Amino acid sequence: MLWHGHEMRFGFIVAAMAGFLLTAVPSWTGEREFSGRPLVVARPTTFAYALLAGATLVRVFGPAFMALPYAKIIMLAAALWTASFALFLWVYTPILVPPRADGKPG
Repeated sequence: MLWHGHEMRFGFIVAAMAGFLLTAVPSWTGEREFSGRPLVVARPTTFAYALLAGATLVRVFGPAFMALPYAKIIMLAAALWTASFALFLWVYTPILVPPRADGKPG
C-alpha cells in the first residue's frame, strides 16, 4: 500500500508543476500567453465525469457500504464506467474523427 501514497504524492506534484509552468511562467517572463476561445465544458462531458466519479466511489466504498454481493458491486462500477466512456465517445468522436482543416495527413 505504500506505493499508492508514493504514486499520489508524485502524481500531484507533477500535475501542480505542469499547471504552474503552463499558466503563470509565460506571463512573468514576457512570453506569449495562452489566448483563444474560453474553455467551455459541455453538459454531457460533465455528466460523464460524474458517472466516472460514481464508478470510482462504488468500486472503492461499495464493498463496505452496500449490501450487495461483491461481484454485483464490481458489475455496477463497470456499468457506470462503461456508460461514462460511451458518453465521452458520443461527445468527442465527431470532434476527433473528421479530417484536418488544413488538409494535411495525420
